[in-house]
This record gives sequence, C-alpha cells and structure tokens, in this order.
Amino acid sequence: MVDRWLHRIEARSRGAVIIGSLVFLLLLGGVDFVLAGGLELRPFYLLPIAAVTWRTGLRAGPGIAAAAAAAVNAGRAEAGVLLWAGSFLLDLLLFAAVVGLVFALKRTRSSGQQLRVTDPLTGLSTSDAFYEAAGRQVKMAVRYRRPLTLAYIGVDNFAALNTRFGHQTGDDVLVSIAQTLRQTVRETDLVARMAGDEFGIVFPETDSAAGRTVAAKVRAQLVEATDGWPITFSIGVVTCERTSCTLDELIRRAEGLMREVKAAGRDDLRVEVMEPGPLEPSRAPEVEPAGAHRERPS
Repeated sequence: MVDRWLHRIEARSRGAVIIGSLVFLLLLGGVDFVLAGGLELRPFYLLPIAAVTWRTGLRAGPGIAAAAAAAVNAGRAEAGVLLWAGSFLLDLLLFAAVVGLVFALKRTRSSGQQLRVTDPLTGLSTSDAFYEAAGRQVKMAVRYRRPLTLAYIGVDNFAALNTRFGHQTGDDVLVSIAQTLRQTVRETDLVARMAGDEFGIVFPETDSAAGRTVAAKVRAQLVEATDGWPITFSIGVVTCERTSCTLDELIRRAEGLMREVKAAGRDDLRVEVMEPGPLEPSRAPEVEPAGAHRERPS
C-alpha cells in the first residue's frame, strides 16, 4: 500500500504535489483552528510533509514543514507569544526531522534501485529498470499518439537444458541470448531480462506491421545463435496504436500470448494489436510459422 502511494506521488509533477499538499494543509489547519487544539491532528500533517519531501527532496520539504508547523499552531495564538513560539519551534523541529527521515529513505531507496538496474549475468536491464524506463516510453507513446510494440520472449525447454548440461551451460546460453538481443535491436529499444529464462523488449515508434517483422527477425537471430542447443523460443508481441494502453496491460497481454504459444506446442510467434478504433474490427492474434521472417515493408 505504501509503495503504491509512493508510486502515485512520483507519477505526479512537483507542482501538483506541492499545490495539493498546501491545499490539504489549509483544510487541516482550518479544522485545527476551529477545534482549537481539542483534537490531536499532528499525525495527519505528516502526510503532506512526506509527499512533498519524497517528490522534491530538500527543495520544498523544509518549506512545507514550516507551513505545517504554522498550521498546527494557528488556533493557539491566545496562549501568548512565548508559548506560541515555543510550540511552533517544537513542531517545526518535529516536522523537520520527518523531512530528514523521508529524504534519507528516498536516497536509500534510490541507491538500492541503482544496484538493481543491470542483471549481473546477462548485462541486460533488470525487470525493475525495465518497468521504469518502459513506463516512460508508453506514456510518451500514448501522449503523442505514436505506436509502440512490446515483445515478451520465453526460452522453451530451458529447465531441461539446465538439467542435462548443467547450470553453467545454461548461464552461457542466457549470455548468448542477451548478446544476440543487444546486437539485433536498435539503440533506442529497451531490452531486459524479466525472469530466469524470459526477456522483454520495447520497440518505440513501431507499429504492428513493423513490430511483427522485427520480432520475427529477433526470433530468427536467436535460433541461429543457439543452434545446436535443444531450445526454441516462444514470443508474444503486442502493439499499442491507440491512446489507452498502459505498460501493465502490454506486459500482461504479451506474456499471456507467450504462454499461449507454449501451451499450443511452443516455438512460435503470436502477435496482437491492442485497443482497435471504433470503426476498426478487433484483430485476432496471429501465429507466425516456425522460422518465418518477414521483411519490413518499404
């Protein structure tokens, strides 16, 4: 639940988070003023402080802490200047400590994410890094109404290969697969190791026809690179050509197509277009024949 809230904060602009937090403080301060301290509301002030600090760091965190301290004590002016000032300073120190704690947690989390950016075996991006970078690509594609294709690749019979030839051989095969993927795709494409023997690729600015072609090319290159090993490749490919796609939907559907290929006998490529327009009939998934490789139309 906390992670979901933090992701929502990170997805909003700094200005939106600051304005929303200030509005929340004003409302909360108004309630505090009416109650004149009759109800302890300090824990609720921590929410906007944490939100602003998490999104902006020390740029606006101290300011929102000072605003919160003022709001807490807005209804306590009758206590006298000295008592009010003392209460304000104590609250300011408390909220400043929260700012420091949240800022430290954000830096620790960011450092941990940096350590998980690259898969140590293959050198490809990890799934965490893929979700972050691909999420930005999908948002850009949706915003500017540009096509985007996502491929999800599963290595068939990889567990059997590990059992028969040993884990070192399995690791060598995964490294070869990773090298092939890097050499086959463009620099602007995103490639990641999503799980033990599963890989994901995002092809920006790639419509369904080009996505089908490049996915078939990737599959052909993988088959050539692993020739001699008892493995094949099942690939699910999904293209977003409309404005309502999300990364979660694309990954879920592409992985689902890959699972369907495996269930149907493996060693195939299945493609689909998400969210057809109102006048465009829904396109059923297509299965590429094994070894098929269509050239990009001129």
